Amino acid sequence: MKTLNVTLQIGLMAALFAGSTSSSGATDSPKTPEDIARRGQEVLRQMIEVNRYWLVSPPDSVVAYSYVFRLNDRDPMTVRVTDPRRASHAQRQGITWYSILQTIARKPAQAIVREMTETGSLVALSLRIEPGVRGHCGNGIEGTWTGYFNLGGDFAEVVIDLKTMTPLRSVLGKITETYDDFVVVDDRHLVPLKVTVEKEDSMRFDWKFRLYKPGLWLLDYSEYGGRKVAWADGVRVGDKPAQMQAAAAVSVEREAVEKAGSARLAQFLAANRHWLLPSTEARRGLVYDYEQEGGYRERVMFDGDGNLMVRLESTKDKPGVPTGERLWTVRGQKVDADHDAPFVKTTELPEADRANGAGLKGWLHQDRAVQHLAMGLALECAVTRLARESEAFGGETLPVKNDPGRYLLVLHPRGSARLFLGTMLMFTSWAYMHDVGYSRSEILCDAATHRPLEERDFDGEKLVGHIWFEDWLPNGAGGVPRRVRAVVPYEKDNRDKALEMNARFQVVRSGLWLLDQVESAFRGNGGSTGRVQLVTAEASAFEPIRNLLERQKTTEHILSRLTSGKSEVALSLDANDWQDVAVVAQWTEAAKESASWSEDRKSDALQPMIGVYRARAMPQPDGSLQVALEGITTASWKEFESEWFVTAAARNSETSKTSAITEIRAENSPAGFSVTLSLPPAWGLGKEPAFNLKLEGLVRRMTGAYHGHGIWYRFAREK
Repeated sequence: MKTLNVTLQIGLMAALFAGSTSSSGATDSPKTPEDIARRGQEVLRQMIEVNRYWLVSPPDSVVAYSYVFRLNDRDPMTVRVTDPRRASHAQRQGITWYSILQTIARKPAQAIVREMTETGSLVALSLRIEPGVRGHCGNGIEGTWTGYFNLGGDFAEVVIDLKTMTPLRSVLGKITETYDDFVVVDDRHLVPLKVTVEKEDSMRFDWKFRLYKPGLWLLDYSEYGGRKVAWADGVRVGDKPAQMQAAAAVSVEREAVEKAGSARLAQFLAANRHWLLPSTEARRGLVYDYEQEGGYRERVMFDGDGNLMVRLESTKDKPGVPTGERLWTVRGQKVDADHDAPFVKTTELPEADRANGAGLKGWLHQDRAVQHLAMGLALECAVTRLARESEAFGGETLPVKNDPGRYLLVLHPRGSARLFLGTMLMFTSWAYMHDVGYSRSEILCDAATHRPLEERDFDGEKLVGHIWFEDWLPNGAGGVPRRVRAVVPYEKDNRDKALEMNARFQVVRSGLWLLDQVESAFRGNGGSTGRVQLVTAEASAFEPIRNLLERQKTTEHILSRLTSGKSEVALSLDANDWQDVAVVAQWTEAAKESASWSEDRKSDALQPMIGVYRARAMPQPDGSLQVALEGITTASWKEFESEWFVTAAARNSETSKTSAITEIRAENSPAGFSVTLSLPPAWGLGKEPAFNLKLEGLVRRMTGAYHGHGIWYRFAREK
């Protein structure tokens, strides 16, 4: 790898400044404004040329490249740069950063050097930028960032090393940037491997870059708030994996530590996966109840086909009456419904998992609720999440002083990480802490067995969670903790209100590990207890799963028919018989806007929908006609005013038309609605065995009602 000790032609370009250097190390600065501007422009011109590959674009030999960009817990994004000269600066360099140097490099004439101070080989230039700098900076590429700000200004200072023509620091208002660890690309160009951007005391970005052959300068990783938040990997130049030419020493060291940590993580997971990711196959046929005080009871069912369901069987307000239901299917779907609702909401596993036929195993990694139901307790900490989403953490191992029989596994979340602890399973909780954020976890492990003994979670240097895994029991090829205790520090009104949890587990049939009882309480307050009771798994115990699957099938069938429905349909209805129809209400522009109707979505099938799926004509003795409609809406969490029109033709060739306005709402799943319209008496209209009708629908507007925190709210609106 070339270093700055290599003789460069860059030194020759700076030679014109050498003659002005005095024996004391200070230089004779130009005197007149014109001389200052001229000489300053020459320095900037040469600096831009030397640093062109990172300020403007890579060399022409880099025709196209790609990389995988990762930001926190966001889905990885593959970035393909097919024309580096025309690509956005963020895509080209792997980070959002356009500031003073990039502005000058693009249009050097915008910079007017007003002052120039030389000391030894360093020169400080005071610049006026006309027009001013307009840029931005943040961890991310486009659309989503972790730390971001806009920047701008008309005056700046840049410090340049004349020996190498590299910038060392720039200041633009409250923004200070430093550039360090320059390496050679070729005999004329250099790039920095370290860049720091600081906005006074509010934000600081520490970026590391890598240089790939034949001159591609690209983000390695970013540290923000003391943790790694963004990074690029999977780099390819052309159609081949990129060859690294240079990397900062700290990057290489971090990579080695992460590899070592990954190896130890693999050992840790292999030793604990059997209880941290409980086997769903081993739980087939398992049924248990989870009970809390106040009459709350949930039932969990693992049927023989590989489906998992949980249902809230009883609550304080509705004792003995089932309410909320959730099902994860062997087909890789999640189904949500109210117990008495005719329709359900279905969520699909990501396509890759569905293609692999992962089913419930796929959901075990995608949805922490499946993991919790398999263990009988809603316990989310670094240890439990690590088993489910190992890629969400970077890890390293440290020795424990004076104790060779243990080691410390230090985990750094790559995105948002939160604790959930206390007495809870799926639907009900009391004495429970949720969404406690942490930025580092230290897990004390037994070196021989790799069992976790303690987990300490920190937000910065503040301890936010302490968990113990105790009383280990042998269980097949591994062991399982019989007790898990936790303390979550918490203060209210300057009083210690820390949450304390004590969960005891049992080993039931065939070594199956499951909660027995959990107790939790806030210090100084009453607590809560949750108990697990096994239920005899007779065939009738799985009837709720079969019922929910039938409702899912019905919902899918109706929505499939309405996908091709029209807003105006002519139909013939036999008297008093329900008949399938497919009429989808047309949306006004006002209704579309309030529903966040997006033109960017791939098809109208993905838009919110309100439609009628069956109708019935009911002739009345007085010659009038009632038309009953039953429909479905997927416009969740909001209420919409829709109007339905029915036109009927009488024997005398006259027509009769009527309409009805109804307010339709859905919560977290498709909801049904019904409308009845009445046509006034017309000659012979109510005496026909069949009726020729035209049915139309229109969504007029969103009302002032919306759903939140379990109830509906209504706002007043102007008439």
